[in-house]
Amino acid sequence: MPLVFYIYRVVTWFIGPLTSILFRLRKRMGREDGFRKFERRGYAGMARPKGLLVWVHVASVGEMITVLPLIRKLLESHPAAQTLLTSGTVTSAKIANDNPHERIIHQYVPMDHPGFAKRFVKHWHPDIGLFVESEIWPNLMYQAEQNNVPLFLINARMSQNSFKNWKRFPNSVRHLLNQFDLILAQDNHSCVRYEMLGARRIISAGNLKYDTPPLPHKETELQNLSQAIGSRPIWLAASTHEGEELMAAETHKNLKNKHPGLLSIIAPRHPQRGDSLVKQLTELNLTIARRSESQAINADTDIYLADTIGEMGLFYRLSDIAFIGGTVTPQGGQNPLEAARLDSAIFYGPSNENFSEMFTLIKEVDAGREIFSQNDMTDMVDLLLSDSDFRKKLKNNALKMIDKNAGATDQTLTAITPFLEKTTSG
Repeated sequence: MPLVFYIYRVVTWFIGPLTSILFRLRKRMGREDGFRKFERRGYAGMARPKGLLVWVHVASVGEMITVLPLIRKLLESHPAAQTLLTSGTVTSAKIANDNPHERIIHQYVPMDHPGFAKRFVKHWHPDIGLFVESEIWPNLMYQAEQNNVPLFLINARMSQNSFKNWKRFPNSVRHLLNQFDLILAQDNHSCVRYEMLGARRIISAGNLKYDTPPLPHKETELQNLSQAIGSRPIWLAASTHEGEELMAAETHKNLKNKHPGLLSIIAPRHPQRGDSLVKQLTELNLTIARRSESQAINADTDIYLADTIGEMGLFYRLSDIAFIGGTVTPQGGQNPLEAARLDSAIFYGPSNENFSEMFTLIKEVDAGREIFSQNDMTDMVDLLLSDSDFRKKLKNNALKMIDKNAGATDQTLTAITPFLEKTTSG
């Protein structure tokens, strides 16, 4: 065991009592579920089902939406299997509850404390574990290894920034990565970076996000909002971070006279920022309608603040122009395919390393446009509102790109099936 990993285990063990304080603080911010707090300490919410149990762990909402089609396909091909789906956020738990399946059990993942991890793995004792994207938790992985649970890192992603950070601890990183029986990288860049970090068992299997179905929505809500908006010109700033909302608001002010009736929808990545955003936007002399408070859109509404959870499918369907948030501020960007799949012409900023290969491909096939400044955003929204042929070209190119790169679900299932069958026969 590398020294850094040993120190990590010792430190996380001794800070165990502090996890209760951390939980309470996170609960006050709406980031923890008080009714299920015992799960975060490794206590099970129910008994382990009999038979083959496939453990799938995701970070939050995006990864859960991405992996659900794979889970359903896996369950179809293995009728005796059940899935233990773990995640760490309240929003992801809501997605799991909104997409129930009789053979999918959702639990909150325990905090990465040696005792919590041991309790969790001992109770569930999964037959195989699939960690999604960049979820690497040393204590959970150690307990899985101690209990002979084969682990896989699927749809694995390694950004350039993460790669630079991981390189500081080469021995520990190599040890962790090689605890996975197989790493299935989502793109060639990630594949090379994992190899450079010492991963021995790795293949490029494609990106599951290209196979993800369109985000869900409530048809009655779409009809109601469409009726309220009518024929007004509209655009969406999606999954925005601090600073990007003000850019969107300035863009609205710059264009509202040129495009009479313009409605700008702002959907913050973290809806709990709604109160502060209302204050900021109101100070710009803009009229705000707030979705979380069921405020109606009327003729005077400048900004519709979409500060709710799990409704991006609704907002993308309302607007065929979408700015992808987290790309102007240095957040690394959000998934652009969610908008493109729902027929939105997309544009984005330069900070997109979280999905670097995807954005590179978008640029290559002219499926979206990059901006760098406030003036760029104003000019791009103006162009997209004014030129329907331009919008159509970007949208069509994006849909062709998605179709061409689909298939990662089947490749991933093919790669892990031999291990599932080995477990079943054993």
